[in-house]
Amino acid sequence: MTSITGLSALQVSKLSSTFISGLTTTQVSALAATQIAALSTSGVNVLSTTQLGALSTTQVKAFTGTQVKSLSTTQVGYLATGQIAFTSGQLAALLTAQLQQLSTTAVSGLDTTQLGGLTATEIGGLSNSQFQSLTSTQLGKFRADQAKAITTTDIGLLTTTQVGGLLSTQLSSLSAAQINTLSTTNINALTTTQATSLTTTAVGALTTTQFAAVSTTLLPELNATQLKAISTTNLNQLTTTQVGGLSSTILGALTTTQFGGLNSTAVGALTSTQVNGLTTAQLASVKATGISGISTTDVSALTTTLAAALTADQVAALNTTQLQAFSSTQLNSLTATAIAGLKSTQVSGLTTTDVTALDATHLAALSTTILGVLDTTQINALSTTQVAALKTAQLNALSLTGITDLSTTDITNLTTSQLAGLTTTQVGRLTTTQVGALSSTQVASLTAAQAQTLNTSDITQLSTTQVSGVTATQVTALSTTQVTTLTSTQFGALTATALSGLSAAQAQRLTTSQLGALNTTQLNALSTNALAALSSTQVNGFTTTQVAGLTATKLSALNKTALAGLTTTDIDNISTTQLTKLSAEQVGALGAANLGELTSTAFSSLSTTQLNGVTSTEIGSLSSTQLSSLSATQLNSLTTAAFHAIGGVVAGALNSTQVAGLAATRLAALTTTAVTNLTTTALTGLAPTQAAALTGTQAAAVTSTQAVSLATTQLNGLTADGVKGLTTTVATALTTTQAAGLSSTFLNSLSTATFALLTSTQAGALTTTQLGALSTTNVGAITSTQLTGVSTTQLTGLNATQVGSLANTAFAGLSTTQITNLSTTQALGITSSQLAGLTTTNLTTLSSTQVGALAVRTLSSLTSTVLGNLTTTQVGGLNSTQVGTLSTTSLAGLSTTGVTNLTTTQLGGLTATQVHGLSSGQVIALNTTQFSNLTTGQLAGLTSTQAGALTSTLVNSLSTTNFSALTATAVGNLSTTAIQGIDTTHLSNMTPTQLSSLTDTQFNAMSGAQIAVL
Repeated sequence: MTSITGLSALQVSKLSSTFISGLTTTQVSALAATQIAALSTSGVNVLSTTQLGALSTTQVKAFTGTQVKSLSTTQVGYLATGQIAFTSGQLAALLTAQLQQLSTTAVSGLDTTQLGGLTATEIGGLSNSQFQSLTSTQLGKFRADQAKAITTTDIGLLTTTQVGGLLSTQLSSLSAAQINTLSTTNINALTTTQATSLTTTAVGALTTTQFAAVSTTLLPELNATQLKAISTTNLNQLTTTQVGGLSSTILGALTTTQFGGLNSTAVGALTSTQVNGLTTAQLASVKATGISGISTTDVSALTTTLAAALTADQVAALNTTQLQAFSSTQLNSLTATAIAGLKSTQVSGLTTTDVTALDATHLAALSTTILGVLDTTQINALSTTQVAALKTAQLNALSLTGITDLSTTDITNLTTSQLAGLTTTQVGRLTTTQVGALSSTQVASLTAAQAQTLNTSDITQLSTTQVSGVTATQVTALSTTQVTTLTSTQFGALTATALSGLSAAQAQRLTTSQLGALNTTQLNALSTNALAALSSTQVNGFTTTQVAGLTATKLSALNKTALAGLTTTDIDNISTTQLTKLSAEQVGALGAANLGELTSTAFSSLSTTQLNGVTSTEIGSLSSTQLSSLSATQLNSLTTAAFHAIGGVVAGALNSTQVAGLAATRLAALTTTAVTNLTTTALTGLAPTQAAALTGTQAAAVTSTQAVSLATTQLNGLTADGVKGLTTTVATALTTTQAAGLSSTFLNSLSTATFALLTSTQAGALTTTQLGALSTTNVGAITSTQLTGVSTTQLTGLNATQVGSLANTAFAGLSTTQITNLSTTQALGITSSQLAGLTTTNLTTLSSTQVGALAVRTLSSLTSTVLGNLTTTQVGGLNSTQVGTLSTTSLAGLSTTGVTNLTTTQLGGLTATQVHGLSSGQVIALNTTQFSNLTTGQLAGLTSTQAGALTSTLVNSLSTTNFSALTATAVGNLSTTAIQGIDTTHLSNMTPTQLSSLTDTQFNAMSGAQIAVL
């Protein structure tokens, strides 16, 4: 004992848990406070309940906060009530689990100081039984943070006594959730001081059940701030008695949001005094569902200021009875928006007094839907001033019956905007009397669609004054039936502007009487589309004045069929300005009679485009005066078919200027009759390029007179087809001057038959250039007669090919002079058939040079007769090549004299075949020089017959080499005379083959000397 109490604090702190747990209760109770505080937490934790029970309150108070926390919940639970003498600090150190081990007796025994030591967490950690054990005094000592920590469950378990102990500061610290758990009994038990201490959040959080428990005495005691916090849900829970007990002060404190949440029952519970005490903002904030509960007494008691505050939704929510409770002054106090929001069921219940009481502003505010439900009684109650105040859309909304109920005075006073706002159905329902009451200005204000709804009876009774107000847009909108309903007087009353709106479809239906009522200004006001739609019958009804008064543009708007309705009198009065505005198609539609009525001045004023529309039928009926007034450009604008229709008489009226300007296509379109009738003067204007346009058929129509008047440039302008078309009469009529100027194209385009008919004089006029350019075809057509007119100089223009193209008869007709003057170049073209056709005289006229120039093709086909008729001189002119081309047949015609005169060069040109073809007589006609110069090849080709004719002189003239070239057959056929004359030199050079070919007869004929050398 002494040893324990004598231990220092440090020594005590070193004691082990085992040691401490072994201490007796006497030893424990003897521990000083300093020793208690020095115990380790593990040492404290092992103290048994018996040991703890031995501790005094002083010793317990000595525990440090750390030691207190180390106590187990079991240890804390075994502490005796007297021992719970924890300081505030110790209590604050307790864990929630430890605190909850305190008994309710211990908790209720805690003093103010101890309670003050509890943290908010510990307060919140108290068990329900512990919290219920707290006295009202203890609760009244809670700090604000401790009060906030009370759980909602504990708040809900508070007794009225406990709640009564709460201070205003504590209540004001409670959260909305905490207040929300107070029982209705506790709420009703709150004192005025307590109630006024509630925060606005708390007040706003009161449940409907809690708020319903607020006593009628307590509610008025709430301050303005608290009142504003009351939810609309709670306000709507108030009983009629509670609502009736609300003072103007209380109501005045409520916000617009709160008023906005009031239901119809709450609003219906308000007295007239209360309603009139509301601000305009409060009243306006009440929802439509809420305002529907207002009593008729309250409605009739509303001040005009409050009435004006009602919104459109609120007014629309009122039933008919409530609406009828408004006085006229109140109705006119409502805003225009509110009036506009009225429903049809509400307005249909308005009395005529209510309707007539509405001022212009409020009447104008009525929606179109509302006006549509006004019945006849209500509409008839409207004053003219009220009707005039209606908007166009409102009038538009009136029922058809409502429209017909309007008086003529109402109709007359309608503005143009109001009228324009009427629907087409409404306008269509206007009575004839109402339509008749419209002014011309009002008539003009009707829309196109509205005008379409006027029936024929409405239209026929319109005055000319009213008709004068009709607009172009309205006219366009009228149906054809409506337009044709107008009398000629009414139609004539339409303004020019209005008539401009007439459509094509409408114009087509107009009568001649209606059109006849128009003056020129009105007629010109018609659109081009409308005029274009008129028929020939309608146009035929035009007066001459109307036709003459039409502008050029308007006249040109008439369609081609309608223009046919113009009379010749009308045509006589048409100005050139009008005429020149017509299209080509329109001009063509005037017809032959009307076109024929035009003066030459008027006709010549037509443009090229317009003239293009003139038909072939119309052209054929025009006078030569009219056509001769046209320029070449205008003539060219005529269609090909129209130009083709120009008659011979008219063509004869054309001048050179017109002809010169004609396009090729137009010239080609002239008929043969027209071509024949062209004057020679007119033809002088024909350019070469134009002449090229003439067809062969047209050229065939050209007369000799016309032809000789043409310049060579014009003739040369003709195409090949045109040249071929010229008649032989025309061709042979051409002058020598013309002939000399003809181009090669022209000459070569002449048919061979025509060319052959040219006179020798015409042929003699041709130049060497012209002759040289002739085609071989036309050269072949030249006759011997024509050649008699051709000089030797002219003939030099022919080339070799052309010379070869001359017909045999023509070549045979050449004079010896003409033949003699042929150049060697030309001689190259001479054919064998041409030579064969020559007389011997003409043939032998050819010089050896000319013969030497003959082509090999000519010589190769030369007849033996021709070759035989050649002189030796001529034959001598042949070169070896020419000789080599001679056929064996032609060579057969060569005389022995001719053969004798062949040069060695010529003979060298002969082939073995040619030599083989020579007759025996021709061979032996060769002299020794000629024979000795024959080649071995030529000699090898000698036939047995030719060999048999050889003389020994010819054989001995051969060189030994050439002699060796004689074939065995040739040697074997040598005559015995020839054998006997062969010298020993040649015999000694015989080849074995040659020797073997010698016959016995030949051997027998040989001399001994000859045989000796063999």
